[in-house]
Amino acid sequence: MSDENRMIEELYRVKNSGNITEEDFLNYFSCKYPSVRALAATVVGLNLKKEFACKHIVKAIDFESDETVVKSLVDSLVSLVHAGVCDKEAVASKLKKIIILGCGSDELKGGVYLGLLKLFRIITPREYAIAPDFLSEMSLDVDFIESIPLVSGDKGCETR
Repeated sequence: MSDENRMIEELYRVKNSGNITEEDFLNYFSCKYPSVRALAATVVGLNLKKEFACKHIVKAIDFESDETVVKSLVDSLVSLVHAGVCDKEAVASKLKKIIILGCGSDELKGGVYLGLLKLFRIITPREYAIAPDFLSEMSLDVDFIESIPLVSGDKGCETR
């Protein structure tokens, strides 16, 4: 069994047990395999809603180059905000910067925009599920985007 598959299996066991340390999370979260990084963010952020995950995911979104992983990071951050363990203003600022700075593909920006809509509960789960994937296929609410304050000192995705 490859290291990647072993790590994925371990993360599924973590998901079922609910037990993971911050140190173990960081080992998975910093590995070379995008599939493992994405799953680590999903398990610890979206499923288990571990408070320690917030600070690491917020930082990682600036540097992650794999768009699949970035989508997992966005979903996890939204979930962490809704669970009350991540700052909504900081997350919204981070997501806004990805959209306005033009970081990533049209599909990534579409996913980030949907994440913002979920963050502010503007879109229902059903609307989210049937929404187009690409920002260019969506009706962008410019007033909504402009209303999100930018957090001072946030690098955004320009560091990618």
